[in-house]
Amino acid sequence: MSIATTEMKYTDWAEKFQPKEINAGGENPLMVEDEFQAEELMLDAGEQYIWTLKYADEGEGEVLVNGFWSVGCIGFYITEQPFGLDDDFVITK
Repeated sequence: MSIATTEMKYTDWAEKFQPKEINAGGENPLMVEDEFQAEELMLDAGEQYIWTLKYADEGEGEVLVNGFWSVGCIGFYITEQPFGLDDDFVITK
């Protein structure tokens, strides 16, 4: 079985997965930039709840992808709703 990539806009993603506030007082209260802090949050929430904001592979801006990625990462989000283990999402503004 192959995994299909689902693309969606940030507003649709936020409505479906409901990002949590994890950085009160920060520039973006929904995102943490520290990889170690994100790993701790992932261990508490579960691996199906973490998302990584990273530089697009094509070098064209930023994308949000499901899972914990350290290469090219900008920050991390935790959501109320999980993604499936066979899901592959690419979120754009």
